[in-house]
Amino acid sequence: MNQKPTDDTQKPTDDTLIAEYQEVCDSHRAITDFRGKLLALLPVASGTGIFLLLDKPTKTPDTTFTTFLIAAGIFGAVVTFGLFFYEYGGMRECHRLRRCGEHLERELQLKDDCSRFRDTRPGLIGPPEPARWFTLL
Repeated sequence: MNQKPTDDTQKPTDDTLIAEYQEVCDSHRAITDFRGKLLALLPVASGTGIFLLLDKPTKTPDTTFTTFLIAAGIFGAVVTFGLFFYEYGGMRECHRLRRCGEHLERELQLKDDCSRFRDTRPGLIGPPEPARWFTLL
């Protein structure tokens, strides 16, 4: 079934395409899983930070406490900014893996209803759309 093309380049075998497709699926799943865990951890960390900051009694104004609040706010902003760029990179990597997965699914001639990467999610809900929004930034 795998015939050698007439030119000097060799077409990858089905086994090679399947191995590549499996690696793309595994990589996409790992990134998505880690992003989900990070997203689940963020509210817990935020809630803990707010609880610790609001736990101090406010009888008299304290410049040390105000300085601490300012420093904590700046630190929180920097962490949030860093998480945004980390998430943006994760979205770009997942988007790239989805394009690669689509290509491999076409090469393997998978049916549309068996596809993991081709037109499997509706419009604004699925991963490709938010990634396009952030590329405009």
